[in-house]
Amino acid sequence: MAQLVYSEKQQFLSKKNFYLALALELLLVLEITYQISANPNLHLSTSVLFLLGSSLFILTAILWFLQELSLKIKITNKGLSFKMAPFHLKQRKLKWQQIAHYKIVSDPNLLSWNADLENSWQEKKFTLNARHGIALTTVQGERLFIGSPNLQALKEAIESSVAKYKAKHAS
Repeated sequence: MAQLVYSEKQQFLSKKNFYLALALELLLVLEITYQISANPNLHLSTSVLFLLGSSLFILTAILWFLQELSLKIKITNKGLSFKMAPFHLKQRKLKWQQIAHYKIVSDPNLLSWNADLENSWQEKKFTLNARHGIALTTVQGERLFIGSPNLQALKEAIESSVAKYKAKHAS
């Protein structure tokens, strides 16, 4: 059985910010309703009402998506697993023998999307933290980038797990 070494869950939109945005959206609906009911001379066509309803629905869907957007990372003695919801239905697992190379990356915020543009198109990115995380290359040649706000803890967990794995399989 795999022994958990490190685990983290990142949310794009915190619960507090989600409820704040939802409250502002509700205030917008109440203001529109008040303006329509307070002004009896205001005649809105069905197309205007449809556009208002569609806009509110789209805004609610965007808020829901941003609230659901999360990244879970787990490091065990057997490997690394991650899941970026709502894009992944199941978590993706990489055993230590499947990872050919890894590197901790922490680019300054201004350079995070410009650094090494030629190579960055070739890697699959799973991050909510720009270019702060771990860059992996698998044995099959697949390049991945997994973001993390807590780089020091991630680095320590990976180094200790890889060292234990190598020591166990070296003999």
